[in-house]
Amino acid sequence: MAFWGEATEDQKGATPFTPRCNKDLIEESLFFYRRVLLSQLDIVFFDTTSIYFEGRGGDTIGHRRFSKDHRPDLKQMVVGAVINNQGQPICCEMWPGNTTDVKTLLPVIDRLQARFPIGRVCIVADRG
Repeated sequence: MAFWGEATEDQKGATPFTPRCNKDLIEESLFFYRRVLLSQLDIVFFDTTSIYFEGRGGDTIGHRRFSKDHRPDLKQMVVGAVINNQGQPICCEMWPGNTTDVKTLLPVIDRLQARFPIGRVCIVADRG
């Protein structure tokens, strides 16, 4: 049994922050299993949040930066989730805690287009 975060041999669609891993294979399998024949993603929603580590956690991905949780003393990581228009999760991504939201959007779009059947892209973003 492999670890979810273990990198795969095929790194097509990887970004500098996120290598292709077993988690990606599971997400893609679930997406293609649940979809209706010849359907594609018309609308997806993407948002990020930060999670901080208590104690000694976050040695590899945890970094300090502006904390939305008002805990600048703790290491944190950034988590992004993509859901479809029916509220079903499609995929999630993780970045080091010092990654700004602006740096996550375009890599996520590129990865979504490489991994899933997305026709058109229209971005609606908040000020983050």
